[in-house]
Amino acid sequence: MKRLEPICLFAGRICAHLLRLLGSIGIKHAWAEAHRARGNYAYVGIATYYFRQRSKPLVLGLTASLGGSEEKIAEVCENLGITAIEHRTDEDKDVKLYIQPIEVEWRRVKPPEQYLAVRDRLRQMLIERVKECRPLAF
Repeated sequence: MKRLEPICLFAGRICAHLLRLLGSIGIKHAWAEAHRARGNYAYVGIATYYFRQRSKPLVLGLTASLGGSEEKIAEVCENLGITAIEHRTDEDKDVKLYIQPIEVEWRRVKPPEQYLAVRDRLRQMLIERVKECRPLAF
């Protein structure tokens, strides 16, 4: 009987045909929400363990929000063993076909009285703090 390699999927759903495709090109580890692989998040430890188990690890990281700075992106790439990044926006030809227009209808609603009372108290506290800071030239 052929031994199947495990495929680990975290924090997301990837459909069956994508799993077959990933396996056919040798990817044994797929990360959804890859941008979380920073600091002491569990992905970092799991990736470290995975890399110790494989002589030639091959991974795929997916995210809709890679990071706000080059340093954060570099940390994610290092932690997940990512050496190449492919980036798409809603303006790319192969993505634009799937973008649907969004219709927004704004409606004004009156907040509950409890909310308004808290808002008013917070506003008053802010005014008091600003008054205290004025003599200090802030």
